[in-house]
Amino acid sequence: MEIGLGGCQSNKEEIFPLAWKKGIRIFDDGWRYNGTLNNTQFLGEFLKDKDNYKIIEKIPLLHNLNIYNVDLYTCSDEELESEVRRIFQIQLDTMKQTYFEYYLFHAIFDNCSRKDFSFVKETELYIRVWKVLNKLKEEGKIGHIGFSAHISFELLYRFIMKMEKHNCKMDTAMVSYNIKNKDGIKTPNKDCWSSPGIDGINFLKNRGYTLINMMITERNTIPANEAYEFASKVPFDIILTGTSNKKHLLNNIGVINNEL
Repeated sequence: MEIGLGGCQSNKEEIFPLAWKKGIRIFDDGWRYNGTLNNTQFLGEFLKDKDNYKIIEKIPLLHNLNIYNVDLYTCSDEELESEVRRIFQIQLDTMKQTYFEYYLFHAIFDNCSRKDFSFVKETELYIRVWKVLNKLKEEGKIGHIGFSAHISFELLYRFIMKMEKHNCKMDTAMVSYNIKNKDGIKTPNKDCWSSPGIDGINFLKNRGYTLINMMITERNTIPANEAYEFASKVPFDIILTGTSNKKHLLNNIGVINNEL
């Protein structure tokens, strides 16, 4: 079991040094978190004189960040590859890295509640982009390809089976499993995002995925002791403690180390 620091939006100058001091060596980042590369740049500066750490980075595809120069759905394969490589290189350069241990599709199907959502259209894009990411992996720039998701088990199942049908091998999944969403949540509500629940966790585990648990305290609405004790019953490989509060960070780390 490893502990990672999830996307930290504030108090970075206090949180990151404290996390490192307490033994956290996995850091999660995403362009989509605040729509800028501010966190990416900060993390690069923070890690520049350190080693023996792992980065979880993500590619945003379905989110309106206005970072692509072409329409990803209609452009040619050559144009798509050029754009994916450009975005990937920007992330590497901004973080002063040459390699990402984990590179994930960020929040797959987050637009599934929209009336114009098309599973076929979105999945075709993931398949095309996966081919580029696999090339980057073969070039030694990515260790593991995967995805993060706030979706139901039904949609997760369809996605995995479609990707496997097209030989798009992934091995890492970042999902949320906690007391509130353990049975799965199809439609998000004011308390929880959508979640595949325990059925989704078991489905991924049986397929050999590295499992990363995010939002374990559901935005600090579940006490850390209860949250981590509950999650410890499922063999996750990495638990992200996403917080911008020193007290919460220390509490979460303490609970994880005591319980796990």
